[in-house]
Amino acid sequence: MLKHKLHFRSANLVTLLLLSVITLLMPLANGANGPIDVTYYPSSYNVTTGTYFSGSTPTSVQTIDQDYFVANSSGSATATNMYNPSSYSLGGNTALLSGALENLTSNDNIYMTFRSYENTSCILQYYNSSNSESSTTSGTYVDKLTLSFTPTLAGSYLIVASAELKGSSNAYAVQVQMTIDGVAYANPSWQPDDANTWESFFTSKVTSFNIGVHTIAIRYASEDAAQTVTIRNARIIALFLSDFEANETETEQTVTSGTYVDIVSETFTPSAAGAYLILATAEVSAASTAYSISTRLEIDGVAKDTMVTEGEAVTDYEVFAAHNVTVFSAGPHTIKIRASRETTGTMYIRRARITAVRLSDYYDYKSSGSEQLSSTFSTTWVDKTVLTFTPSSAGAYLITATAQINLATSLAGSQPAVNLTMDGAQIGYWQAGLSDATDFLTFSTMINISLSAAPHTFKIAYRTTNALYSASIRDARIAAVRLARQLVSEVEFTGVSDNHNWKQLAVVVDTKWTNN
Repeated sequence: MLKHKLHFRSANLVTLLLLSVITLLMPLANGANGPIDVTYYPSSYNVTTGTYFSGSTPTSVQTIDQDYFVANSSGSATATNMYNPSSYSLGGNTALLSGALENLTSNDNIYMTFRSYENTSCILQYYNSSNSESSTTSGTYVDKLTLSFTPTLAGSYLIVASAELKGSSNAYAVQVQMTIDGVAYANPSWQPDDANTWESFFTSKVTSFNIGVHTIAIRYASEDAAQTVTIRNARIIALFLSDFEANETETEQTVTSGTYVDIVSETFTPSAAGAYLILATAEVSAASTAYSISTRLEIDGVAKDTMVTEGEAVTDYEVFAAHNVTVFSAGPHTIKIRASRETTGTMYIRRARITAVRLSDYYDYKSSGSEQLSSTFSTTWVDKTVLTFTPSSAGAYLITATAQINLATSLAGSQPAVNLTMDGAQIGYWQAGLSDATDFLTFSTMINISLSAAPHTFKIAYRTTNALYSASIRDARIAAVRLARQLVSEVEFTGVSDNHNWKQLAVVVDTKWTNN
């Protein structure tokens, strides 16, 4: 009689293993009682399907213990099984708005809908302002406003600083600067054409911040103790950038051509069509009281903003600033700051910077603009461009406004004026004389303001202070960009499946989101 004894283990699928364990019952010799029990174990093996893994013969098969002869199986078939969650739990302040687990079992556009919450520990922008008036006669720079912070995220930040300044005299210069961690990145100065008139300071800079304390400051000074310099509406914002393009020419460039030449240029190709907020800033000097320097922003070869300025003093460096909301296709685009001179001489431009921040997919925004030339003899405010909108919910917005302004005379005591209002309240102002009747000077301002979920109206308006001379304005634009927040949805889905030794695991999630 034959008995077979075999011990082996395999993985889930199929292993064909040929082994023999044979027990023979043989008669006893010499008439002894009962048979002799003799067991034989295999001394070799043949795995016909699968692969040898471990163990040996006969050692691994002759005793029932933890020493096995092991062969890996070879799949003879595959199966796909689908499993859906059977429960879920919400994290943080995530809320379920609608739907149930049953809606996850089919792709039918019926969803479980959750509302995210703001992660207030992640700050994506930093802001400070000082809108009241401050004055100095000091020839040494003094702080008007500082913004000190430790970034939540290391990376690239867009710094924008703006203010309004006036001098009590037209004999000495007004001086202002922006510093980042003690280093000056803007330093325009100008001798006012008329005393006690307000002009714009505006600058931008893309810089990289690590996780440490950083300080940005607006500082101001007087060229002479006889000049009282006054500053107000000083504002600084630092925005974390995730999708942007930027280029700059920091060093001073000479302008000796009567045709426009490139000062700084940035060419890029968006991955998809979308809207961009473009900022262009520089400091320009005609180095002349008889001839002008022209500076302009160009987008894909089209002039968008042109400032023309002649110095009240040959040492003047005046502010050029422009902004534009532009929708780009998914193809190459080029943004430039260009400059030319009038007639003769060597003129200068420095700290020329271009930044293009992608708005689509990241920010909610509204904008308005009026590029054509408009003129008035009115001494009361005339609207140039108006932006009215209702935020979907209350939130903080970055408001930027720029324009180029002219008066048909350089007569002392006659000036054009421009202002920016929100819901009828003035939040930005410019009024100054011109060195030449052909000048177009820059009005620019910025503010971070909290808006309720109600209609709001922003206006750039202009007027003349002397009804004998018309004021003109062009390239007037307003942009309102809702500042970014980090919104988080935390949902954990759980369920059960079989305990097979899976070869591949595919997780399929069908999601979409809305901004409301």
